[in-house]
Amino acid sequence: MGLKEEIRNWDGKTAGDILAIYHEHVCHRDFSHDLIAALSEPPLQNGASWLLKEYLSNKNQLEATTIARVYHLLPLFDHWESKLHILQCMKFMPIPIDLKNELHQFLRLCLKDQNKLIRAWGYNGINVIATHFPEFESERDELLEKARENEAASVKARIRNILKEKN
Repeated sequence: MGLKEEIRNWDGKTAGDILAIYHEHVCHRDFSHDLIAALSEPPLQNGASWLLKEYLSNKNQLEATTIARVYHLLPLFDHWESKLHILQCMKFMPIPIDLKNELHQFLRLCLKDQNKLIRAWGYNGINVIATHFPEFESERDELLEKARENEAASVKARIRNILKEKN
């Protein structure tokens, strides 16, 4: 069975099952290509984004053109889990200069999300983009300072981690 079919058949919850899909397919030559193709299909995004996070967390890398494709797909992500996975992948995916403004807009929307995890990792994304592009540093510093005062405790915990990493 192909990667897309296995993601489609996954129950969307069982971590062991999605990890088994990862181990079955990661060794295939076209894994990253198939993964990005799955990301472009909304019903498959949660599973595909989880697999991408697992792939990158295991010190695998994507080509620059593949990273650009992932960032181009951001407007299609409407489920909080797929957004979260992509936000968590940012530290592994260098930001193409021609996509920095588009990514910045996505991150600003994440900071307004009702989901606390999306907001927390949106702040993390703002930090990542500011690390790569100094023109975002002052905005990052201002946003993090305001968040330390106004955000929920769970978001503040992520902010503290960002500030520790930054210093």
